[in-house]
Amino acid sequence: MMPGQQQPPPGYGPPPRGGSTAFVVIAAVAAAGVAVFWAALGLISVLHADEVDTNPQLVDVQMKATGGDRDTLALLGAVSEWSQFLPVLLFGFAAVLLLARKVAGVLVIWIGALLAIAPMVLEIVYKNYFGFTGVSVDGTQMTAVVLGVLAALLTVLPPTMTALRSAPRPAAQGPGYGQPGPQQGYGPPQGYGPPQGQQGQGQQGPGQQGYGPPPTGYGPPAPGYGPPPGPPHR
Repeated sequence: MMPGQQQPPPGYGPPPRGGSTAFVVIAAVAAAGVAVFWAALGLISVLHADEVDTNPQLVDVQMKATGGDRDTLALLGAVSEWSQFLPVLLFGFAAVLLLARKVAGVLVIWIGALLAIAPMVLEIVYKNYFGFTGVSVDGTQMTAVVLGVLAALLTVLPPTMTALRSAPRPAAQGPGYGQPGPQQGYGPPQGYGPPQGQQGQGQQGPGQQGYGPPPTGYGPPAPGYGPPPGPPHR
């Protein structure tokens, strides 16, 4: 900074070296893409009719074999389907926070990456309760989980974290910023200008105190004073 140059208030100025806004935008776009992926999976599951509705005879046979309950099976199926929208909310919210350059977006996207495992676990619980043998993990859901972890890893890269931490934040206005207040020390100095003369004095010029017509009581002498009169003329 050059000598005499005014220093900006805290929170403003160029970001530290190493930060990259492009990495922040890429991470936000990745989070939004993962949210769309999970939304598509959730819609497909909700719109697809499950076995409780399409094949009630098979459900009754399976429940008798496993000793389960039909209503419990239907509840597990609904929870498994709607749980896929939880990552949608978290990854979508994280994308908004990252675009706003908030560090909280990093925390939200990692929570979404961890909770994305819940739909897979609930799907396995549903199938086991139904009586399926050799239950395996859904490959499409596993792909969504991996994409979510990769998107979360983008947020902890040094360029992304530096750009998020160096985002400008409003600071309190210090001296020299905002509306200028009244400046002291300017204007006509005291003791100058038209003096406030006493009664009977004439108008005085600026800066000339004590000059002008004499005050009352001075001037030609009163009758009876002064040099004596000369001899009378004959």
